[in-house]
Parts: sequence; C-alpha cells; structure tokens
Amino acid sequence: METSNSYMGHDNVLIHVIEHYIILTLDIIFQYTQTGKWSDIIDV
Repeated sequence: METSNSYMGHDNVLIHVIEHYIILTLDIIFQYTQTGKWSDIIDV
C-alpha cells in the first residue's frame, strides 16, 4: 500500500476501516429485517 496516498487528509487504512464499518452496519440491519433479531449469538 502506498503510504503517500490520502483522501481529504485521511489515510487508506482509516478509509478501509470506515468501509468495513458501513458494510457491517448494513449487514446487521438487513439481518434484523429478515429475522426480527439483532443477533443470533447474543439474546437481545
């Protein structure tokens, strides 16, 4: 990975983490709409 690349002052690692967080959040919302539960592991 090139260390000199940045977007609006943020490095590639931070942008990658934000992308994973967005996908995880969308996956949790999709699973909730399908099953009616927030998590299969935790009884919430």
